[in-house]
Amino acid sequence: MKTIVCVLLLFFIGCGIASLHGGAPRYRLNKRDTKHVTRHRVAHLNSRHSYLSDQELAEDDDSKEEQKGYLMEHLHHNHGDYFMDITIGEPAQHFKVLLDTGSSNLIVPSIHCKSRACLLHRRYNPDKSKTYRPIQQYQSLIEESPRIKRNGKVAIKFQTGKITGEASIDKVCIEDQKGCVPHHLFVAINKESEHPFANLEFDGILGLSLPEQSLNRRSHFLSNLQKVTNTENLFSIYLNNQEKHDNRSSLLIGGVEPSLFVEKTLNYFPINDKKRWQVKLTSVHVGGKSVGICEDNGGCNAIVDTGTYSIAANPKFVVKMLKALKFAGNCDQTEELPPISFKFGDVHYSLDPSEYVIHTKGNRKVDKLITKLNRRRGKVRRRKNKCAPALLPLKGLHENTIILGEPFLKKYYTIYNLDQRKVGIALAKHDAEAVSYTHLTLPTIYSV
Repeated sequence: MKTIVCVLLLFFIGCGIASLHGGAPRYRLNKRDTKHVTRHRVAHLNSRHSYLSDQELAEDDDSKEEQKGYLMEHLHHNHGDYFMDITIGEPAQHFKVLLDTGSSNLIVPSIHCKSRACLLHRRYNPDKSKTYRPIQQYQSLIEESPRIKRNGKVAIKFQTGKITGEASIDKVCIEDQKGCVPHHLFVAINKESEHPFANLEFDGILGLSLPEQSLNRRSHFLSNLQKVTNTENLFSIYLNNQEKHDNRSSLLIGGVEPSLFVEKTLNYFPINDKKRWQVKLTSVHVGGKSVGICEDNGGCNAIVDTGTYSIAANPKFVVKMLKALKFAGNCDQTEELPPISFKFGDVHYSLDPSEYVIHTKGNRKVDKLITKLNRRRGKVRRRKNKCAPALLPLKGLHENTIILGEPFLKKYYTIYNLDQRKVGIALAKHDAEAVSYTHLTLPTIYSV
């Protein structure tokens, strides 16, 4: 989703290679232990000069490299962010980018950016890349992209910040050039807001949402990669939930891995939005009882988003959830809390307290809401060992829209099918079988 929730918090993951299924490579996410809620995220870039012709672009569409099958990429985890390694240009310039199913473009800081947030991260230098092409020399891409100005400038506003930059074209590769898009259109940031980008661990953002949300046909990385590698136009995500283990989370491009989820629990739901991985949500339940949120708003929508560390929603929704939970905010009360479930069609997907409660160091918004509710209940004693549900109030969200982020994705394996426009959800396996699978080292074929 376009709203990249970059604020506080959460748990683990790092990077490493996993395995493939059906003779193709897969990407693994590693995990870092982070028990407290904090806030971190950032970006970088590079560029150079030369002319990109119509013939070159046509050759990109027609070329089917010998890489076929499933593709895998390394993802890192830190403070609730899942990110992976990519390279841009020749010679390769290395960046860590947030894996974000809520947006659709690749953005990295440019060497020309003097904002403090840019200076704290690696920056893309077009002058050091022999494969760089300036967008100004390819006017047809500008003309078909309303969001790209005639001078090649681009402005993008997120829920918690904004950037301006220049549309650029260069070679983009996953995992040390094991899979590449020869001429990919991305945004080289020239200016970005200090909040939240100055505090981020990663350099840029790689959007995995739908093509319609991207700048144009050349800026949707997964579609470009699928043309080059001849993989299926889908991907799947597995996030490890075991803090004592590393290298367990993974992104698989072009397929699914049945050993990582309980197959009989897999259900597919059609998306109901042209730009986002959004599906219809029937109702939300606390302790088996509907909280009435969806019923009061004529139904709900749920966006599945790896770029969000929590369950994000409109403040009114969050307040209703906190009231239904009757949670005073003390960590020793966690075991007494009821489960939360999200109903899609006739299927309930639940989260137990241990899966949705977090320490609230740094999570001031939720902490303030809990304090207000406690005062209304006559509970004014200062809380020790503060805990709270992983709920993030966002004023910009519609009252009937919920963002299912990390807490949900760590329990459920998710599949994103671009051609059939549907999302698959299944109970993930976090046992020895799944762990042994993600430790396999398989041949590399891919690109992401």
